[in-house]
Formats: sequence, structure tokens, C-alpha cells
Amino acid sequence: MKNAFRTAIICIMIFSACSKHENNVLPEDNGCIERIYLPVTAHSVSSADVTTINGLFSNNQIANGNLRYYKYSRDIFQTLYSPYTKYDQQIVEVNQYTNGLRIFVRDLSYSFWDQRFHLRSGEITKGTSLDTLHQLTLPQLRGLFLASVQQFDKAADKFKDVCLKAEFGYYNLNIGVSYAPEVLVKAWRITPLNSVYPSEYPIAYYQDNGKLISYDNGIQTSR
Repeated sequence: MKNAFRTAIICIMIFSACSKHENNVLPEDNGCIERIYLPVTAHSVSSADVTTINGLFSNNQIANGNLRYYKYSRDIFQTLYSPYTKYDQQIVEVNQYTNGLRIFVRDLSYSFWDQRFHLRSGEITKGTSLDTLHQLTLPQLRGLFLASVQQFDKAADKFKDVCLKAEFGYYNLNIGVSYAPEVLVKAWRITPLNSVYPSEYPIAYYQDNGKLISYDNGIQTSR
């Protein structure tokens, strides 16, 4: 009787362990997906603008070693009050990097008036002690993306033959939470391969353990 009881307990434990393992198995898809890497020096502005921006940061003693420039504009700004002063306004929008990897959705915008620093929007990262190694495979990332497309848009079939791109970096889980400390985690950014910023929808972000951070189809963001 005791042996039978022990055997039953062992079987239950094995079944529970197997069930738990199966529930944690991530979806996989062996379709097309490429890993991309965007170096901090791969600016999306012209070489002439890079020189101009470098000068602005240098002359205003702003560290820019971990900033990738992706937008630059220049215009005349006139105040709405007397004496209605006009300024030569230059705006630089940048991605932040740490450990050589991009921090997703952690951008900064710098405004300069007459070549002098005026203001900055966005919080400067404090960096992270996390390494740059990852766990998820490309088939797993593609499987996760298709599962999200199906869950939120019921449109996985539309993307079954679409090649995807995956970028590894970091994500602040407290983004958008006022006065909350920065909590960076390893993360992936998945979009269709041939899509171009700022129209890369759908965009999905995942932690490196496969947990969805956010999914954006261009109309609404789901978490």
C-alpha cells in the first residue's frame, strides 16, 4: 500500500512538472526574421547636420557619447510677448544608449536658441549593470510577434509571409510613470523588416524572458 501511494505521489509530481514546463514553452516560428544592430554612431541625419550637432553639444558642454541623432530641425522662434524677440532655434532629437545598446522609448529632445542650450525634454538614463547577453532566439521572437498580432489584431495570417526585424536593447519598465525610478530590463523590439521609422507598425516590445511589454498597431497600444 505504501509503495502504491509513493508511486502515485511521484506520478502526480512528474505530471505537474511536465504541465508547468509545457505552459512555459514559448511559441516558435521558423519564418523570416533578421536581427539588426543600430550603432550609436549610425545617425539618421546628414553628415553636415552631424557636424553642426556635435558643435552644439561641444560648445554647451553636453556629453553626447551615448546619443544617436535621429532628427534635426532649424527655424526662427519668436516669443509671444514684448519685445517679441526672435531666436535661431535648433532642435535635436536623440536615442539614448548604454553598454552600446539602444534604450527603447527613452528619447531626449534638446533645444538651442542662438546656439546656446535652452531646454531638454526627457530624462537622462542612469545606465545599467545588466550585461549584453540574451536568451531568446529569433524563431521564438517571431513566434511571440505573430501571437501578439493574432491576440490584438486577429491578423497573424497577414504576417505569416512577412519578414521581421529584431533589435536587442534595454527598456525602462517605468516609462511614463511620474517620479518613478528607472528600471531597465533586457528587451527586444520587433517590427516588419521593410517598414521605416516612423511608420513601422505593428511594433512589439518583449522582455528577454518572452513577456510582452507593449504592442502598438498604430492606432492603440496594448500591454
